[in-house]
Amino acid sequence: MYGADTDCLCIFVAKNYVFYRIETDCIYVVNVYNEREDFMMDLFGISGRTQESIDYWGE
Repeated sequence: MYGADTDCLCIFVAKNYVFYRIETDCIYVVNVYNEREDFMMDLFGISGRTQESIDYWGE
């Protein structure tokens, strides 16, 4: 979905991204992020913000 090589899957549920992994007989929830969070940076080191936004907000 995001072009990152990983064994995690993602589903969008009620304004939250749920990242999970399926193994033999179990489903493991890896993490849950609200849609307002920058989860791409936390998980993959990929920023979802533009340089213009970073310059404007000074972050």
